[in-house]
Amino acid sequence: MSVASQEATGLPNRIRRYRVTTACVACRDRRVKCDRLKPACSQCARAIRPCKYASGKSKRIAFDSVTGPRPKAWSEDSWTSLLDDQLESSERASSLDAKRPSWAVGEDEEFSCPRPRRCLPRTNIIPISSLNEGYINWLEAHLPSKIICQTFFENFLQDVLPFVPICHESALKQVYTEFWTNLSSQTSVELLILVLAVLCTGSYNVPCPDMRSSATLLQLYNNVAQHMDLASFYIRNEIAALQLLQAHLIMNTYRANHLAPFAAFGFLPQAIRFGQSLRLHVAGTRPGNDQSSPDSPIKRAHAEDRRRTWYHLLFLDVESVVANGLPPIIRSDGYTTNLPSIIHDHDLSLTPDQQPTQTISPMMVAMQGHYQWARHMQKWFERLPTHAEVSDFKGLIEQLLNLVPQKDSTENQWARTYLNMQIDRAYCMLGLRFWRLDRFSGTGCQSKIVRTARSFLQHYLTLSSLSNPHSSWFLPGLIQPLHALIILLMHLSTCTNVCSEESLSRSLLDDVFELRVSRILAGTVVAEKAMIHGEQRPQRSNTRYSMLVELRAKVWKKLGWDKDGKGKDPWGGMLIDEDEDTDEVAAEEVECQDLGMDGILIGAKGEVQENQEPSAACEDSQLDNFGDPGEDPLDMFHWDKWEGLAEGLFVS
Repeated sequence: MSVASQEATGLPNRIRRYRVTTACVACRDRRVKCDRLKPACSQCARAIRPCKYASGKSKRIAFDSVTGPRPKAWSEDSWTSLLDDQLESSERASSLDAKRPSWAVGEDEEFSCPRPRRCLPRTNIIPISSLNEGYINWLEAHLPSKIICQTFFENFLQDVLPFVPICHESALKQVYTEFWTNLSSQTSVELLILVLAVLCTGSYNVPCPDMRSSATLLQLYNNVAQHMDLASFYIRNEIAALQLLQAHLIMNTYRANHLAPFAAFGFLPQAIRFGQSLRLHVAGTRPGNDQSSPDSPIKRAHAEDRRRTWYHLLFLDVESVVANGLPPIIRSDGYTTNLPSIIHDHDLSLTPDQQPTQTISPMMVAMQGHYQWARHMQKWFERLPTHAEVSDFKGLIEQLLNLVPQKDSTENQWARTYLNMQIDRAYCMLGLRFWRLDRFSGTGCQSKIVRTARSFLQHYLTLSSLSNPHSSWFLPGLIQPLHALIILLMHLSTCTNVCSEESLSRSLLDDVFELRVSRILAGTVVAEKAMIHGEQRPQRSNTRYSMLVELRAKVWKKLGWDKDGKGKDPWGGMLIDEDEDTDEVAAEEVECQDLGMDGILIGAKGEVQENQEPSAACEDSQLDNFGDPGEDPLDMFHWDKWEGLAEGLFVS
């Protein structure tokens, strides 16, 4: 034996490589070459000894499936059978639940397979200390006192939460109490920004606003929000991430109704995508880090918050379509989330079956009505409804009307009026479509669509009078009466019975315009970036909203209602003569809008032009671009030009 082989065999920790042996036992023991002939190899045959081969099978590595059973193996010539099997599977899935979209069935199959356990990062929150080492000290020094904040919080519960019910009231109270009890450097930043959004929106709705505290809360919110952008936020804890989304929606919904309508929903795409990443659009989804019992109060509150948040996103999506004419982001088949509850709104210690019927909230019933309106309008944006579908929608709203208590209170009256307005609003958005196709045939003063438009405006004005001054931010703020206004204005442009419309429609239109203008002059909320000095004001650069103002001016002039001293002046004495200098008018506008407020309450400089009469030159320029000089754009022959202006506002 060589020295190398002796040294190799003498190594105590020598790594040996095991090979599968195919030689016979005798040749293997004698360490000679075996030709592996059977039943006896040549070596054993020459030596006349028995030849025996090892009978043990070689070990093979077995790979266990971690994603479910292996698919059936198919031969190369069995593609037809494979396609037939896939077709049968899809038909079987469709027969199980024909109403569910295909993406939802696919997700269920994917998540039903067993998954390997991976080393996931520990689910945690983002502490306040991550913002800055001394941020907690700075926060405690600038945050208003607990007594002042309690007033803001109670005002939020009364004037903001009923219209943005994305947080369960009992759960929000518990979270708010824990925030003040456990405020430290380890407090969640997501919880902090939710509390700041609640306090900030509540502070601007108190009867006597504390401008210093409100400005401080707004500064605190903006400071935290710049670190918590939804587009770049990494979801560590789904419950905390939902709090971040709720804060984002509360603040931006409150701001949206005070901005120019066509530019007020820029926050919505990111919010919807963030909600989809939290799987709010999928029914029955449970957060991965939720270890509570499915029947626990915490679990029920969180599930309810998820449903309410998703349907608020759906409602805002449809409102943005009404306001800016852009296509909706959420498709009618893009979610399976169930509607929120209208019963157990105040007490989660009891199950829904144990809740007394007295816990039905009229405001939650009203919000259920606009959720139903949003769902149906979303479908009807994609295709026109049948008469039966419109009747079914009306029946749903009437069922909700029966749930509102009969007790004659302001809250119950507001809820019933708001539900009735949903029926009129849906018909106006749909009826104008058919009205355009029929070229206004059969649209007399008592036609159904004209009467529906009047009914909508009457409900709109009633709700504005029923709402207290601190909840007017929702209506007339957020809800836009565009369709009813244009229906009546286009009807008046061809109406021959002027005396009848003088009493039926003129006062309604004057009151709605006056309501809008008075709200603007009273001061509203608008973001600083919306007021860029030296640039053209946004309403004059938006064709649809310019059309509304200019159409009214043309109709009033044609009917002889302009400056005749009859009825109300919808512009509060701000009608502009043809020879008036536009610079002087602009100076007067700035003077009456300058409220001397900081932060969020600055004045709706970007909103006044929506409802003010422009000068004659500006008045005619927009319309003359769509016809030859000397033509009257209100003639029925030129309706296609008006249709181009109105495109995107209505269901088509």
